[in-house]
Amino acid sequence: MDISHIEGPEPVYRLAGKLSFADNEAMRPVLDDMGTGTGRTLILDIGQLDYVDSFGIGLFLVALDEVKKAGNRLVVRNPQGAVKRIFALSNLDTLLTIEGENTPPLGPSAKLPPLAPIHNGLTIGPVVADGEDGFVVMLTGRFTFNDHEGFEALLSAIESCAETTLTLNLKGLEFMDSAGLSMLLIAREEAARNNTHLVLASPSGRVSQLLDLAAIDTLVDVREQR
Repeated sequence: MDISHIEGPEPVYRLAGKLSFADNEAMRPVLDDMGTGTGRTLILDIGQLDYVDSFGIGLFLVALDEVKKAGNRLVVRNPQGAVKRIFALSNLDTLLTIEGENTPPLGPSAKLPPLAPIHNGLTIGPVVADGEDGFVVMLTGRFTFNDHEGFEALLSAIESCAETTLTLNLKGLEFMDSAGLSMLLIAREEAARNNTHLVLASPSGRVSQLLDLAAIDTLVDVREQR
């Protein structure tokens, strides 16, 4: 990914190419600037950004957190194509201030499935043996920024399954936003620390589309059925 910087009363950072885990160090000065001073407006122009993976989504959340802590304001300009779509799927477009959305409407073949009926929060089932020297946990409902308690239960499940395989069955998960996706990545890191092989099984609908667009299968074992 290429990053260019335009100084001014409202500094502009232009991102071009693909934003992924490999850009962690390159993005560090940008994130540091987000938390510098107070009362500033900083702009991320992503009109030439054509791809963002799950790690990149997390970086946008980190940037938002940095500006909020400093009392600054973040504006994201010109999301296009697949990047705009993943913003919508992950709910980032409701968390960020976005300007200049010039992407034409999605064609009929790219329409998203309708949202399932809304339920309040995430439900995490008990840890049960899967009959193959591993364990399964069912995730149902909606996995969003508000599900910290559920996330703590998930981390506890991972800790209890050290040295084995833990499958998170996502068949009943109706919706997941960018925060939920980031928490899954934290769960993956916790699993690695406990020598637990983490599997995401049976994602469907909008959750499956979000995982595909974020290329999470490059970081976590994703299986269609379990």
